[in-house]
Amino acid sequence: MKLKTLCLLLLSSMALGQKQYLPAYYITLEGDTIRGMAEYKSMEKPFESVDFRRNNEGATETVAAENAKKIFLSSLKEEYESLKLPVRDISPNATYATSPLSVNPVYKQLFIQKKVGGAKASLYAGEDNYGITRYYVMSNSEVTELINYTYFVSDANRNNYKLTKADYKSQLKALTSDAVNFSQPTPLYRESSLRDYFIKYNSEFDPNVISYQSAAKKLLLNLAPVVGYNFNNQSPIYGGKLRVNIPGKNYNRFIRASYLWIPNTPINSKKQTVKSFTFGLGSYMGSGNIRPFFAFDFESAKSINEANAALTFSVGISYKRRIDLEIGRIPLVKTGYSEIKIISSQLSLSLYFGKTTGK
Repeated sequence: MKLKTLCLLLLSSMALGQKQYLPAYYITLEGDTIRGMAEYKSMEKPFESVDFRRNNEGATETVAAENAKKIFLSSLKEEYESLKLPVRDISPNATYATSPLSVNPVYKQLFIQKKVGGAKASLYAGEDNYGITRYYVMSNSEVTELINYTYFVSDANRNNYKLTKADYKSQLKALTSDAVNFSQPTPLYRESSLRDYFIKYNSEFDPNVISYQSAAKKLLLNLAPVVGYNFNNQSPIYGGKLRVNIPGKNYNRFIRASYLWIPNTPINSKKQTVKSFTFGLGSYMGSGNIRPFFAFDFESAKSINEANAALTFSVGISYKRRIDLEIGRIPLVKTGYSEIKIISSQLSLSLYFGKTTGK
């Protein structure tokens, strides 16, 4: 009962939520570099401002796109440049009486993620209001949206037709027409194809092309030895864990699996070694060095002649997502019964090795 109360109290503190801050710097309009910590939120969509701390515990200031040239998230290797972007609100599922592209876009000063930087053109990407990634090109100090929209139009008889406007194909030809020896086929409207296209275009003029590859886009694996203690059986625990870090804005979330041995477990008046396999999902909370976390796992435990399984819940505290002290496990759903009572009342310590995303 005490264990469940402790877990619930820790979970309640998690539910309050914490903003996630990462090492970053931004460049002012005067060219000064300001270092500190930037809030890491959903940055796939261009944004007007970001919360920033000049030190990890200092006061928070708001850095607006109108007052900065760019912001760089150091640990994720992501650069967001401040540009005056043409913004359109075109739904792929709405029906329009006339082409929505005939309406002039609204121009807004926004931070948008940079994908390619070169001597002649730079490529940027950001999601619209409908979660669709739109691409922009900066060339000759002018920002151009690469047009690729699908929508529905209605005629006089109220018949609906689905139209696709892929003007980006002709736009790319116009943008790269000054490269005499450039003869690349028209790319697909996606990041990998457009990235490669503009790298090759810029290379026609200067080989020093920067391709910005976000560290947050990669799935990273971490391995950990595990030691612990089972209070129900008064038995030690040891084994190993594999953790997969989710990329992108969900970098605090993870998938994990473990294989544990619990020796000297009393079963039917005999001491046996129990083998336990778990697979589950979880999340760390916040962005500091010390972060609470929680996880849901399916756990299967077996000895020579006994077996048990359950869906379990556990919580814990982590230091830099390297050292995890975990309290659990509370059975939520049991799929069987046996004399093995290992799926509860555990305390374990894991030491992870390998790279992690974010801070």
